[in-house]
Amino acid sequence: MGILTACCALLYKFLAKCVVEFSHNSYGINDSIINNLIKEQEETHQRKIIDTHIVIKKGSFAEHKHVKDILWPSNFFLLSIIPSKSHYTEVDQQCSKIFHEGDVLNIRYATFDEHRNKEKLVAIVGEQDYDESLNLS
Repeated sequence: MGILTACCALLYKFLAKCVVEFSHNSYGINDSIINNLIKEQEETHQRKIIDTHIVIKKGSFAEHKHVKDILWPSNFFLLSIIPSKSHYTEVDQQCSKIFHEGDVLNIRYATFDEHRNKEKLVAIVGEQDYDESLNLS
């Protein structure tokens, strides 16, 4: 019987809170803080879409791994892979490309924090000069 009483008390408090908020057309403190943070970020941060080419480095996490075996950040989209001249395009039995040193990846991502996304990308492919306009000819 004690659990039923406790549940009824919580339900009563929740309903009372909802009635007060609705009648005064107000929100709780958490909602206000979140709304203010969202407005501040919209004003100070600009969403960028980055289209870049980056090279798989020797000893990097991605070297000798399949495309499907790498947990890419959710905002990254692998557009194309240009194989290195020293390796032929190696595809396994499940038709998955295997990365090798020197392969050039064309990646597109949308971001508010370009620096953090560059760090994620470098953690996968290895430290290098980051160049959005890599000359491939």
